[in-house]
Amino acid sequence: MKIYHVISITILALALIVPAALAAEEDRTEFSAALAAYYGVTPEEVSVVWETEISSEEIAVVLRVAQLSNTSAVNIGTLRVRGDSWQDIMNIRNVGCGSFYMMVAGNVESGLYTPILAKFDSVPETKWDTIDLTNDEIVNLVNLKFLSSQHDFSAFKIMEMRDAGKTFVEISANSKAAKDEMAKEEKKQKKQKAQEESQ
Repeated sequence: MKIYHVISITILALALIVPAALAAEEDRTEFSAALAAYYGVTPEEVSVVWETEISSEEIAVVLRVAQLSNTSAVNIGTLRVRGDSWQDIMNIRNVGCGSFYMMVAGNVESGLYTPILAKFDSVPETKWDTIDLTNDEIVNLVNLKFLSSQHDFSAFKIMEMRDAGKTFVEISANSKAAKDEMAKEEKKQKKQKAQEESQ
């Protein structure tokens, strides 16, 4: 292979990688901002949690457990990074799974979420805090409530994206983009209506 072919291929690869990396960083920044807004903390506090090297999927859980137990988010994140299960951390901090439950009106048909919600449906509400959930179930449940509430977005669409393998950072970006597009369309329709009424 001639050297200019190698250079061309390298330039092409960089042209594809750099925008993708920038987009991913922008999504992460927006995700952090959404977390800060929803949990009532500063962006700097969210950044400190990222620095514990915890998965982005679990930051919402860190912030929620810290909020419920009046504990430092860094402390909670550090416990998780060292290998403690979410259930163990919650037991130590006296946080029950009932705090993570989200009422979803309608028929839920989700490979991930139907079994989680069924655990709550199978016992009286007074016993929700005694339910044992896996790490993944807790992560999925907390992020569902966080994203649907923060972005005022359909829980069913979030579940659908999660079932399709999307990360919560990606789901947050998609939810925000869809919400922004809806707001833009509503503004456009209001403007058109105003123009029609003025004629």
